[in-house]
Amino acid sequence: MNSSPITCKGHPMKKMLALATSVTLAGMFAAANPASAAVFVVAHPDDDILMMGANLLTDIKGNYKTVIIVVTAGDAANGAAPMAPGYTADIATSFNTGTTPYYRARLNARLNALATWIPASYPRPWQITTEAFGPYFGGVPTYVEKATLGNVIEYHINLPDQFEGNQYTTIENLNNTSGATGDYYAYDVTGKNVYNIHSLREIVRQIIKRNFPSEPNLVINYQEPAWRNASYQPVPRMDPSATDHIDHTAVGKMVKDAIAGVPAYYCMTEAIYYGYVQAANLPSPNFPNAINDQRLGYEALHQTLSTQGNIIPFHPGDAVSGGTWGTTQVYSPTITGQQRQRGAMDAFHTSFYGKQIWYGIPSTGPCNLGVNG
Repeated sequence: MNSSPITCKGHPMKKMLALATSVTLAGMFAAANPASAAVFVVAHPDDDILMMGANLLTDIKGNYKTVIIVVTAGDAANGAAPMAPGYTADIATSFNTGTTPYYRARLNARLNALATWIPASYPRPWQITTEAFGPYFGGVPTYVEKATLGNVIEYHINLPDQFEGNQYTTIENLNNTSGATGDYYAYDVTGKNVYNIHSLREIVRQIIKRNFPSEPNLVINYQEPAWRNASYQPVPRMDPSATDHIDHTAVGKMVKDAIAGVPAYYCMTEAIYYGYVQAANLPSPNFPNAINDQRLGYEALHQTLSTQGNIIPFHPGDAVSGGTWGTTQVYSPTITGQQRQRGAMDAFHTSFYGKQIWYGIPSTGPCNLGVNG
């Protein structure tokens, strides 16, 4: 592979390693040279930990300021209820078998996972607050949950993770809003905040502006939106038949549109993740040094889920369902006696350890967001 640095006003960014594919500007950001600051925008509470792990690990462990925006609650259509309506605890599709809502268990679990990567010099625990944006609707501010620990700041938008009556997901419906059909509105799973696509994009921009008002070396990490359908202007693919998770690409489109809406934001280098289809098909880990830490973080995530009483526990030797992926296998944890979440930590998911594939758009412009950026 040939390598060349991406620069912003002369500052070297993460190296771009050229891939032997037909994809223009294809590559992976080298974990050895992290950004001085980074933003990650993901659809679900474990997307970045599992599938953007090398970039995220390097930025956090390198003690660089890292801001993460988790767009959906990851509630799997269960909302904020302790148990999914119509299900009992012995039904495989009922995640909320305890008193803690599934989405809250997932958010707690990801914070536990990230804490394993945050330098130990920072005092624990996470500080949970809210941050006001707007007001956008009826003079009422939008209060976004915010978690802070050391060099990491995380925002939880908590939009529903579900298909709706028209068979589009909430994020897709927001993206599909047009002037001809009027705005589509969506409440978060708690019912406290309401969003349309305009307020969602603006909150993403405001989070960036408030946390990085004059950062000359900022990388924003998100998913390539082209992998859902042709209307998202697809780039050439390694596998022409591959498609990716709907909400991953829908969030990627939202972020790309948010950036395009403010020219000053071109000061950010865009690190665009190709998606789990491509990463899963990579022949071997391309970030071998990240495998152990990524595994420990993901196991810390699932250990938290198992202790909160809202998943059906599995033990070594049990035959377990792969859930969404339709597979059955024997559960064999790395940590002796550890329980697991149904449909995760299987061979498909753990195949992502150390595998990331990206392409990048170098930054241009003033590299200073300023108060009106």
